[in-house]
Amino acid sequence: MEYLKIQCLDLTSCLGGSKDEIVEVSLLELPILQFVYVILIFKQTFTFMLKVDYLIVGQGMAGTLLAYFLLKRNKEIFIIDQFNPSSASMVGAGLFNPITGSRNVKTWMADVIFPFAEKAYLNIELFLNQSFYHKINLIKMPVGGQSQDNMRNRTDIQEIAHYLVDVEHIPFNVNGEINTSDSIEITGTGYIDMSALIIAFRKKMLLEKRLAESEFAVNELKFEEDLIFWKDIRATKIIFCEGYKAIQNHYFSWLPFVPAKGELFTIHSKELKLDKILNKGIFVLPLGDDKYRVGSTYTWSDLDETPTVGGEKELCEKLRELIPFTFRILDHKAGIRPTVKDRKPLLGLHPVKRNIGIFNGLGTKGSTLAPYFANHFVEYLEENKALERTVDIRRFYALH
Repeated sequence: MEYLKIQCLDLTSCLGGSKDEIVEVSLLELPILQFVYVILIFKQTFTFMLKVDYLIVGQGMAGTLLAYFLLKRNKEIFIIDQFNPSSASMVGAGLFNPITGSRNVKTWMADVIFPFAEKAYLNIELFLNQSFYHKINLIKMPVGGQSQDNMRNRTDIQEIAHYLVDVEHIPFNVNGEINTSDSIEITGTGYIDMSALIIAFRKKMLLEKRLAESEFAVNELKFEEDLIFWKDIRATKIIFCEGYKAIQNHYFSWLPFVPAKGELFTIHSKELKLDKILNKGIFVLPLGDDKYRVGSTYTWSDLDETPTVGGEKELCEKLRELIPFTFRILDHKAGIRPTVKDRKPLLGLHPVKRNIGIFNGLGTKGSTLAPYFANHFVEYLEENKALERTVDIRRFYALH
């Protein structure tokens, strides 16, 4: 509902307010003659106030998924975001893989998170009428003495067996040149075209006037009782989804972020002809039309969004060890991942200001974590369901 915000410039009949007081009046309740009187006689300056349930700051992966699940519940939202093509969400490959690490263990909560993510992304495709979710098997090649046999002979192999392709079905080489005879092939893998998803969602929100393309400063917020004001918008709660820039937000800068810079590039190679993802220290992701995404690096210093000569050199060296084909670099990008000390997401409300929240810290596995925990956070906000202890920021309240 829209409201009229009026400053009283006269003591006479100012809708119950005293001189210089700001009075908020619903347009549905304001008699037309009194409305005209306010404008013509009192020479008021007025603005229309938009009332929403949630202000969301940031429209990367976290902000987009949170907004989507709030809209599914018919909540009124408004997003504040200055588009950044170098954000981690826009730059990242969006890979998902249920098996992780050098020991090839099942990803945290994989049996719950992966089915939820697939269903959510397919629904978002319908919501936006565009495809983003791509399932492609992944061939994981041995690194540092690993072998297919010692991986498959582990005592806990049954936990991941349903994600593995039978040994006899794994090719001994790719394109006649890349030796994959000691590798494992993993199903349930692929990638989310997160940049395309974010842009499509952004266009929809702009069309529906639910998004302001604007820089945001915390000191622009005003608080009155249980309400939050930003410019001409009144909200019940504000949720910060700012990625690594949360370290500059005094409401949540006390949380133990450990931002990590990553670099990756897109190559063109007519000879490579991959139809599966390769992984051996780096990943090579087929995008079609002889294009491949290659990444990524990790560094905890030099935290800016500028690609480096060192990053390009590292990726080129690893790629040349992996594939014997010529390639041409089409673009080289860098982003900063909002990783956390304990490698778990950050969800919850500020320990003092309970109408200020955060959804962040999705880290390197954000494309699969984001749907489940966005919905989980909405259940907490709307139904008062308890947050998982492993993701609730209460685990770090002692740092505040």
